[in-house]
Amino acid sequence: MGPEKILTDTCIWIEYFRGKSLFSEELRRLIQKGGLVITGPVVFELLQGAKNKKDADLIKEVTRGLPLFEVTHEIWLSAGDLYFDLRRKGITIPPSDVLLAAMAIDNNWSLFTTDNHFDHIPKLRRHSIPGK
Repeated sequence: MGPEKILTDTCIWIEYFRGKSLFSEELRRLIQKGGLVITGPVVFELLQGAKNKKDADLIKEVTRGLPLFEVTHEIWLSAGDLYFDLRRKGITIPPSDVLLAAMAIDNNWSLFTTDNHFDHIPKLRRHSIPGK
């Protein structure tokens, strides 16, 4: 069995591309260790926020080196159910983040994020920085 699979939220990738921070160092460590998974919506969010072609090219280069998880019909259904359940409780989370949570939950992965709204999703395992 290989390393634990970790899905990384866009906010962590932004920290990574900005430079030195606790989160960027941890992501760098995880890239070297293996086990990271990326998905199309995260790649899309990163590219749409690129400031110039050089930044976009770097994003493409780094993300091409990671396994890309395609969203299946079952994940879309899980995400829809999760979003519905959250809304019934009066909790609104961006749909793209609910999709990431559903991917992580359905695949038994951890999610690496700084966004506190994920705290409202009890079945979600969060990646934490060792020693922090």
